[in-house]
This record gives sequence, C-alpha cells and structure tokens, in this order.
Amino acid sequence: MTTRRSRSSRSGSTGPSGNDGGRDGADDGVDPTVAAFASFIKSEEAQEKAARRAAKQARAAELEARKLVTAKDEAAAELKRLRGRQGVPAEVRAAAEDAYRRALAAVVAAETGETPDWAPTTATADDSDGPAPTSSDDVDTETSPPQDPTGSDDPNSDTE
Repeated sequence: MTTRRSRSSRSGSTGPSGNDGGRDGADDGVDPTVAAFASFIKSEEAQEKAARRAAKQARAAELEARKLVTAKDEAAAELKRLRGRQGVPAEVRAAAEDAYRRALAAVVAAETGETPDWAPTTATADDSDGPAPTSSDDVDTETSPPQDPTGSDDPNSDTE
C-alpha cells in the first residue's frame, strides 16, 4: 500500500539546502492555484461592492427624482387652487406660478441633465429688473414651459 505525502512535501518547498525545486524564487508558501483562487475571490468581492455602490446611487437618484416630482405636483396643485379662487392677489399667484416653473424646471433638469431654456433664473426679488408679472397674460409665452399634451402637468387643465 502506498502512503500519501502531505501537500507541503509535494509543493516543492525549499529544503535545508536552499533549493526551491525549480521555482523562480517567489516561494511564499502559497500554492499558486490557491493564490489564483484568492485573487478571483477578491475581484468578485470588488465587483459585488461596485454593484452595491451603483445600486445605492441609483436608489438615491430615484428618491431625489420622486422628491422633485412630488414638489412639482404640490406646486401645480397650489397654483390650480389659487387660480380657482377669486380675490387672490396677483403677487401671490405670480409667486405660485414661479414656484411651479422652478419645480418643473428642476424635474426636467434632473431627467435630461440640462437646465431648460424656459427655466426661471435664480435671481432674488432684490435682483430682478422689474416687477413680477401681475397675471398669466403678462407672462412671455416664448419662455413658458412646454405644456404636457396629457394635461397631467398643466396647472390650468381643469380651471375652465
């Protein structure tokens, strides 16, 4: 019956004579197949970590997009409510219109990566060149946001 030799005796480890068994002097006591497997595992772990990081970033972006859409929907609802009431000061309506346009511009910018041409500027009331428009008739139609054909984003959709 033959006896089995242990792995360490077969691996070509250096003996008392200093001979490394023909290996190129890089004997660190680790079998090359084990080192290759460990390298494979490390690369798999790195890929999994990168995938988790990407998924986390995607979830954060989705949450931010939902927040922007919610803000836009709330601004549209407020604008509809104000337009439906009589006796609301023009300044309040203009502020609601501006809030809606800013919210819609933020949604479009988040989706496309570019600020739309019709987006309101970020100038404060002190920096403005003139008074705010007093009604929706005074708003320049060339800079107005595009209207959604379905009417879901249009704050005027059920006011007539």
